[in-house]
Amino acid sequence: MDGCEGPLSARGLVIAPDLAMLCFGARPSFGTILIGGVVPAVYATAEGYRFTRSRFLAVAAAPAVVIFVLGLMACLGPWAGRLASEISAWACRQTLPTR
Repeated sequence: MDGCEGPLSARGLVIAPDLAMLCFGARPSFGTILIGGVVPAVYATAEGYRFTRSRFLAVAAAPAVVIFVLGLMACLGPWAGRLASEISAWACRQTLPTR
């Protein structure tokens, strides 16, 4: 996983549940695994710690919250207009036929 870059990289999304686990007093660790020997996956765990249902929900929802906040910042930030126009221009170039 050393090639992952950017705000939505696998490492960044694993850090979110790690921080949530730390807030609840667990000692988190994370790693990588190949599912079925083919598909790479990243996981976070807290060996020997039992979360209550509400705390587990908070830990599980942490990556979605990070993605939501980053998306909200992208839509509402000062660069939003420029970003939207660039995405629209790129989409038009991809879908319109060239002559």
